[in-house]
Amino acid sequence: MPMRPVFSPKKVLILTKLTRLEFERRTHATLSEEQLKHALAKRGSDYARLLERHEQHNSYLKLVEQELRNAGIQTRVVQRFDYDKASVEWADAIFSAGGDGTFLLAASRVTSNDKPIIGINTDPQGSEGYLCLLKKLSQEHFKDALERLLSGDFRWTYRQRIRIRLCGDPGRIEHVELHDQQLNIRSEDAWHGMLSERRPGEQSDGSAEELKDTEREVVLPELALNEVFIGESLSSRVSYYELQVDEGEAMKQKSSGITVCTGSSPSVAVLAIKRQGEYLSLLANTSVGSEEKRG
Repeated sequence: MPMRPVFSPKKVLILTKLTRLEFERRTHATLSEEQLKHALAKRGSDYARLLERHEQHNSYLKLVEQELRNAGIQTRVVQRFDYDKASVEWADAIFSAGGDGTFLLAASRVTSNDKPIIGINTDPQGSEGYLCLLKKLSQEHFKDALERLLSGDFRWTYRQRIRIRLCGDPGRIEHVELHDQQLNIRSEDAWHGMLSERRPGEQSDGSAEELKDTEREVVLPELALNEVFIGESLSSRVSYYELQVDEGEAMKQKSSGITVCTGSSPSVAVLAIKRQGEYLSLLANTSVGSEEKRG
């Protein structure tokens, strides 16, 4: 009989999503709540609905925090702005409170495979929760789920992630978080300090100053659990590049860009690409059938 998995964290970090209402409050920090309500109404946004979803999320978040404390587990709650290397190292496990996007953010900062990440979908009605533990179940089910986790009544799921290495001399890499950019918060400096530079195949203690430009290899600190998109920052521009797999022949390509995804990718973009492939296959089969009939 296989042994039950062990999950007995002493310290849990809860990464909570930034709700839409919190985002609007931050981007319109000079407005009062009443002024914000009118500004949102002018844009066609329903303030009452945003407030309802915000309160639902916070209710679920408080429940998660309280149940963990009832189980004797020390907890901390952080948003994306305070989710850094120190907070990850403090915790034995990471709980993400939000949707798939929050889970992906949580995973991007965890570089080892010995720190579990557990996703909680705090908006079961509005979010798919593809990567989350309870998916579409409401908060009433969380207590039972936590008890099952702590008793070992579950199976671990291991997911592949993509690491990016830039070879050659890429210059200074600008790292921009889209949320942070809209909120005028700069996270680049902290991220840039995490970059490692070394010779291909060499351990990370190599001296970067001694490397020739052609031998430089920059390893990006974040691991992609969903997908990596390579393309122009201005989406209307066409990308020109050479594509080579292992030691195969390099092929010149021209397209909107490249998407490299894992099996875990829940994103709308990847699902759209898959559906487009199915449509093109159907179109090709239909065309072949038409040719056969004419023949």
